[in-house]
Amino acid sequence: SEIAGNFTFRDGLRIDGAVVGDIHAHEGQSSILVISESASVTGAIHADHIIISGHVNGPVHAALML
Repeated sequence: SEIAGNFTFRDGLRIDGAVVGDIHAHEGQSSILVISESASVTGAIHADHIIISGHVNGPVHAALML
């Protein structure tokens, strides 16, 4: 499946499909973003911890660990 648009999440998020748009963690909380092997993201991603096993086409901003 594919999701288009920018969105913000809290705590943790796992992406298993395709995302076209920016993904931002809610500021002021610890966050983790996981891009699975079968996932793709076209857009900027911002989170404290980011694990990328799939494909990202855009800037990656990890505050604590990548």
